[in-house]
Amino acid sequence: KAPGRGVGTVRVSVSLNGVDYSGTSGVLEIFAQKTAWALEPSVGPKSGGFSVLIRIAGADSASDVTHCVFGATSVVAEAVGSQSVKCTAPQVQSSGAVSVSLSTGSGIVTLAGTVSFEYLEGVSIVGATPSRGPLTGGTRVAVVGSNFRVEGLECRFGVLAAQGGDVRFVSTTMIECVTPAALSPGTVAMEVSVDGGITFTSEEHSYLYETGALVESVRPSRGFMGEEGQTVTVAGQHFEPTQELRCRFGLSWTVRALLVSSSLVACNAPAGESGSMLVSVSLNGVDYSPSTARYVSSAPSSALALVPSLGPKSGGTTVRLTGLTGIAIEAV
Repeated sequence: KAPGRGVGTVRVSVSLNGVDYSGTSGVLEIFAQKTAWALEPSVGPKSGGFSVLIRIAGADSASDVTHCVFGATSVVAEAVGSQSVKCTAPQVQSSGAVSVSLSTGSGIVTLAGTVSFEYLEGVSIVGATPSRGPLTGGTRVAVVGSNFRVEGLECRFGVLAAQGGDVRFVSTTMIECVTPAALSPGTVAMEVSVDGGITFTSEEHSYLYETGALVESVRPSRGFMGEEGQTVTVAGQHFEPTQELRCRFGLSWTVRALLVSSSLVACNAPAGESGSMLVSVSLNGVDYSPSTARYVSSAPSSALALVPSLGPKSGGTTVRLTGLTGIAIEAV
């Protein structure tokens, strides 16, 4: 057993009596122990195939490291600078932690301390709702899949990342991601990571960024409470033929909308609501237009006064009708 001593070379000879040593000797090189003090990343999917950077302390260079050993599997190492190596994580059959060591030309050099890499079960996405939203972002998307976890959660919409407070863990089969703002409309890939953005799912789920609906007016702008089937026409811009196309009256009453054109939708006003309500339109059933138009619903009136009550058969007379609620309507 070699005694502890400093870095350098020493000649080794052998004695049979503890006094006289052999005239010939060999050279033993003693070098500083290499110590891995960081693995980046320290977790990843069991499918492998991604790069792991191992930062090394000790010795004067990482150039003599030839292989990284994950558990019992050895892979080729590539020097990155003087104190790091990069290796491709191998595929494994089951999830869990494995030890990491280095191999040099002198044999296996075990990294000091407890250095391990955790393999994770593969993450998959089944679906996401809604699958479209405005360029301004802020849409809360519910993502359903498998093997989600609290640590390392990140969503990616194209090249735009949602992380930190914009990602919420619900369960191992559901997370919520808040979409970041985008510069231009279009379809992008939507992906999820559970290792801090090192690897992402690649199941070709997409998300559509769109300009978003704008409301300009509603006609008629008045209606009667208690009467079913009162259809109003909402004029605006950027209306699309989506399954989630809806009108909202006030803050809570939502109804399905019928697309007439990219600038017109028709929807039924609520029969059980009264008062003044702001009308907005949604393309995805979640995000409603920032612009609105006002609609007023009131109780039906009984006519008390019709002034004037007669006029020429040629028409053209302005008639004022006043009801119980004080509403006055003028017609020619």
